[in-house]
Amino acid sequence: MRVLIPEFETKSALVSYLKENKSKIIEQKKAMPIFSEASNFNVSAVKNKTAIKSNEPINEDVDVIRVKVVANTANWLDSHMDVLLPDCWTKSINERKNIIPHLHDHIHKIDAKIGEVVDIYSSQLSYSEIGIDGNGSTQALVFITDVMKSYNEKVFNQYKSGKVNQHSIGLQYIKIDLAINDEDSEKELEFWNKHINQIINPEAAIERGYFWVVQEIKLLENSAVLFGSNEMTPTLENNVKNIEPLQDTQQTEPLKDTQFSVLSAIKEVQPQLKS
Repeated sequence: MRVLIPEFETKSALVSYLKENKSKIIEQKKAMPIFSEASNFNVSAVKNKTAIKSNEPINEDVDVIRVKVVANTANWLDSHMDVLLPDCWTKSINERKNIIPHLHDHIHKIDAKIGEVVDIYSSQLSYSEIGIDGNGSTQALVFITDVMKSYNEKVFNQYKSGKVNQHSIGLQYIKIDLAINDEDSEKELEFWNKHINQIINPEAAIERGYFWVVQEIKLLENSAVLFGSNEMTPTLENNVKNIEPLQDTQQTEPLKDTQFSVLSAIKEVQPQLKS
């Protein structure tokens, strides 16, 4: 669920509304869990920078495959006008890593799990790795998951055939602020000037005159989805499960126990869903 911003005929009317209602909107955004589903505002139509990514299908008859997926990417203006800053998820990963599940379609039920999460970490990836035309790189939120056929055969087969190319995180805002391209808004203009040139796809921000600067989140889950608000979230690898422990964990240590408590995860998320 998202806090919806009304449509206005002019940019100045939109900016005025945001300035007058900033505190209320931020309070509302922080008060509820957020699912990064796509909205009606199409950022892709503005940026025109993406390339479709896919993986080779796995032809072996297996019951478990290990996938490496991008759950979100920093400095990308998503379809809800959010820009998640690098390391905004670091504190949450360090504190909650062993209870963050990999689901499908943001369904918060035990039978929505698609496998067991092996690791979660940040990694600097090139634009080409995540499907963006051009040179450069950005920080990505990466999940390593052992996808189980016994958990959900349909989703398993989608990963196995290399067809899952978008993911989406469930989150709760912890630190968020507003950036506005308006000379009469000193603090908001400061955020604008600081971050606008860091955004990979700034066209929609420039067109609308604002964006949300997300400095810290509480990461609740990662989901395989058909469409996400940040489409730069592909499956990087889909392989037959390798029983050797992973070595590349970047900013965080690999999990010593890859089996997290499903009941703990559900209990933590459900009270927030009622708010």
